[in-house]
This record gives sequence, C-alpha cells and structure tokens, in this order.
Amino acid sequence: MKKNLICGLLLTLFLLPLQAQDGNGKREVVLSAGTNHSRFSEDIEGGEADCLLCWLFGAEVIFAQRGPLQFSAGVNQTGTGSKYKSGEEGGEGGSYSFENKETLNYLNFPVEARYEFGAGKIKPFVRGGGALGILLSAKSKTKSNFNGRENEDETDIKKQKKSTNLALVLGGGVSFPLGKFRGVAAVRYGLGLTNIVKDDKAPSAKTRDLSYTVGVGLPF
Repeated sequence: MKKNLICGLLLTLFLLPLQAQDGNGKREVVLSAGTNHSRFSEDIEGGEADCLLCWLFGAEVIFAQRGPLQFSAGVNQTGTGSKYKSGEEGGEGGSYSFENKETLNYLNFPVEARYEFGAGKIKPFVRGGGALGILLSAKSKTKSNFNGRENEDETDIKKQKKSTNLALVLGGGVSFPLGKFRGVAAVRYGLGLTNIVKDDKAPSAKTRDLSYTVGVGLPF
C-alpha cells in the first residue's frame, strides 16, 4: 500500500510540470554534484553503524509557472550505504579490529514540488516529493586486523539486494546569480521506504541519506 502511494505521488508530480507549461512559464536545467552521507536503518549486532560518505552527480529540470510554485524531475547517480566497526584492545585473545563497508550505487529519479521565497535575486526554496532508485551495483568490503595480521576482502552483494528503492525526499536550499546563470546550493534528506534486503529472514535495512550539493542552473 505504501509503495502504491509513493508511485502515485511520483506519477502525479511528473505530470504536473507538463500541464503547468504555457507561454509565460520558464524552465531550467540544474547540473549538480556533491556528497551523500548515509547509513542503513539497522545495526549489526555487536557492532556500531557509522555514516558512509559517497559522491552524488546529477541533473534536474525545473518547471515554473508565473508564481513561486515550481516542479522538478531529475536523475542522479548516488552512492549510499553503511559502515560498521568493532574491535577490542588487549583482550584475552589479543587485540582485533573489524570494519565492513556496504556501498550501493543507485540511479535515482527524484520528482519534487518546490516553493521559492522572496522577490530578490537571492531566493531560498523548500522542496519535497519522492524518488525511485534503480540499483546499479552493490559491494561489501571488509578489513580485519588480528594481532597485527591485516586482511582485506571485497564481495559483490548485488544479488542480495532488491533492484529498486522508493524514498520520500525533503530539503531546501538557495539560488543566487552566477554570471549569466544561477548558482544553486541545496540539501536533501531521503527517507527510504523499501526493505532493500531480499532475504526475508535477514534483518531488514532501509536507506537514510543526507546529501549536500552545489550546481549551476541553465535556463532554456
């Protein structure tokens, strides 16, 4: 039921920009890049989940009517995941440390409503909507150190993860003059709604993402 609601929201927001255009409308392509700080919603027993830092690259088309209400549809490649650490110094069996990074790369398609504030050249905005993610790759990388003996291993875990991910997205930012174009600095929080783990017997995991991006808007 939840997935159907999100899919319906994405479809509605995608169709609204097409209906909103008229002779007085304006459109803009924003090319952006930034960082994504992520972690899964579950913790591994006996370990500690830390944020994983990944890159984000993308583009979106912003549609606007005469007023401040806008709509956007875009695509971006985003790395997301979690990092887990555990260890002990000077225990009965000696010292050891263990680190595991799960990194998933998604091709995301966010569709959002936006609202701009102010009539000046610098315009803050808020935005919200949904995003559909297509899984491109999934890797698990482990590092261990037992009494000075180090070991590294990387495993492809794409078959263990679901191929799609639905998320709610909320955020905001500011646009400002940048020569003949407009600069954009933004933040977006993504609340994953899909259990990305295929195995029903394994602990469930949902994505949690906080991204920071800067970009340039090109009107057309």
